[in-house]
This record gives sequence, structure tokens and C-alpha cells, in this order.
Amino acid sequence: MNNKTLGAVLLSFGALSYAQTNTFPYPASGNVGIGTTTPESRLHVSGLTTLYFDDWGNDTLLFRGQKSGTNRWGEYAIRTSYLGLTFRNTQTDQVLFHVGGAGNGAVPTSYFSPAGGRVGIGTTNPSSALDVNGGLTVTSPGDTFNLLIQRRVGSSTYVNRSWSTYVGGSGEFTLNDVTAGKGRLSVATDGHISIFASGAQQNRGLNILNLDDSHWLQIAASSGPGAWNGMTKAGDHTIIFSDGPQGTGGLVFAPWAAATSGMRIDAQGNVSIGTPDASEKLSVNGRIRAKEVVVETTGWADHVFKQDYVLQTLPEIERHIAEKGHLPGIPSASEVEANGVSVGEIQVILLKKIEEMTLHMIALEKENQRLNSRLTALESGTTNHVEVIDSE
Repeated sequence: MNNKTLGAVLLSFGALSYAQTNTFPYPASGNVGIGTTTPESRLHVSGLTTLYFDDWGNDTLLFRGQKSGTNRWGEYAIRTSYLGLTFRNTQTDQVLFHVGGAGNGAVPTSYFSPAGGRVGIGTTNPSSALDVNGGLTVTSPGDTFNLLIQRRVGSSTYVNRSWSTYVGGSGEFTLNDVTAGKGRLSVATDGHISIFASGAQQNRGLNILNLDDSHWLQIAASSGPGAWNGMTKAGDHTIIFSDGPQGTGGLVFAPWAAATSGMRIDAQGNVSIGTPDASEKLSVNGRIRAKEVVVETTGWADHVFKQDYVLQTLPEIERHIAEKGHLPGIPSASEVEANGVSVGEIQVILLKKIEEMTLHMIALEKENQRLNSRLTALESGTTNHVEVIDSE
């Protein structure tokens, strides 16, 4: 083969490879085709393409664009290393996109940093900084957080509040206040929900606690006998609260109103309805309607019928009424207005008065019978019979 023939072959090969004469590797003009004889752009590759760079850690592929006739231009680079692939703005050195690998012990990472833009996954029209159209799976090793949410002050780097979520070793989901170093919400695998809970209050229905865990409210089903206090029995559903060492707070069930409407249970277990103050086990400011009320009391008034009981005479009672304005042993109107009336106590007092009145009526009945007998004897002229009656 002579030189002319060899040149023709080379020219034909060049035409097939590059579509036209070019200066390689920096073509002065024309399109370059690899795997195609009809390249449609400056570089047209048809088929699997592998780019291999030995200079890891430095920019390996550079993109530069300039508006014709101006000094306005932009430059971006792709950098590869064992840490992954990074796409950055070389003028500002800002990372715009990074996909990390796990080579040589590096921790796998993946993040987006668009300059003032938004990132969309599964959507071409993201409405927020990160818009995911579809399911999202977040996985982390061990008990480290799965998702970290932070609030920054303005455009500064200072973070004044951080929250995180993670799935614990027992499968519970936890929302943490990272700034305070405390768990705020926990959902166990059996459905128990704890709010601000820790320690002994966890895994008992719904728990609501304050920041220092000393004041809490627990709503639980089937607490079991003796749970938290001696009131619970097997199968009981409970609402238990603790006011901590102060012991001054209570539990209130009330509508949203300014008036004293509702019910309150104080730290001593006293219940008040219609009033915030309770000095007894039950205090009610208002009417009570019931089918039946059973009052248990001691010291019933049957001692009035004993032989050694000293019964006040009617003249003595009359003088007491004239001086005091009420029966002996009965509280005055001013006392009742100030202190109220004990239902059990007043029942005993009233029964005592009824029994005393019954004794007076029996005595008066006997006196009446005696007088009637004398009157009958006088009318019939049987003086001896009258004397006999008088001697009885």
C-alpha cells in the first residue's frame, strides 16, 4: 500500500469517527461523534461511556459558558474522590450538589445545596426548599437521630432550637428537644403515648409532664390494682396526676368560661363543683338532685329514751327560746349561714328533738288522762274514787 492509498484510508476512518476533519482532542470546528457517524452536537457519544480520572480530590470536569460579546460568564466543575461526586460553582466555591460514597471508610452522604433555589424529587415544580412527591424513607444506625430540624436566627449560623426524631432500640418513636436534651414525645410499639415523659411514667397510656418531670398527668387503661395509689382496682381505667413536692395544684374539668364552672380535685383528693375551694371531700356550689342519699353517721339519738337521760322541762325550753331565738342544741341562723349544716349531724339533732318532744307529749297525755279521770269522778259525785286517783 502506497502513501496515497494509506492517506485515503486514514481520511475515510476519520470521516467515520469524527464526521468531518477535526483537530483532536480540541476540535477547532465541527462536531465529534463517538459510536455514531452523525453527531448532533459538539460531542455526541452513542453507547455506554466511562470517564476515569486519576487526580482524585481535584476538579475533574469543567463547564464554562460565556455570553457572546460580553464579560459575563459562569464556570462549574465536577470533582470526584473517594468521598463521592461533587458539583460546585468554581467562582463562589459553593457546593450545589453532592452524592457521597462509602469508599475507604467514608460515611455515605447525600445532600443538595442549590444557591437560592429549591430541590424537587418526583416533581418539576417544587414548592419549598425540599419537595418530595412520593414516599420518604429515613434510616439511621442505632439510636442516633433520623431527622434533625433546626431553627436559625435570620441568615446567621446560630441555631437557637433543634429537634430530632429517631426510632429506639425497642422500636419506639421519639421526638427529642435536642437543645434541652430531653425527650418530648414517645410512641411505644404497644400504642402507649408519652408526652414529656421519662422514667417511671413511660409506657403507661398517655403521659403529660412538665419540663422537670415533677408535675405530670397520666391517662391509662387497665392500670391494675394499687397502681400509683390505693384507689385503683383490677381493670380500672385511670386519670392520675402528681403536683410534685409542692402539693398545691389540682386537676380541673371545666368548660372554657370565665365563671367558676366545672369540677376540681385538689392534691388532697377533695372535690369541688362550682367553686375552686374545697375543705371537705365534696363541696358543691349549687343545687343537687338525686333519687336517694345515704348518710352514714355515728351517735344516733336513742340515748334520749334511757332512764338516766335528763329531759329539759318545757319552761326551760321556753326561756332558752326567749333568750337565744332558737331551740336548745340547734345551730343559729348566723352559724348556719357562716358554716353550713352537716347533714348527718343535723339529722341526729332533729331526731333528738323529736324524741324529746315525744317524751313531753307522752307526759302531757298521762297528765291529760289523770285530769279527765278526776273530772269524771267529780261529775259523778264519787269522791272516794277521786281521792284514790289523787293518791296514785
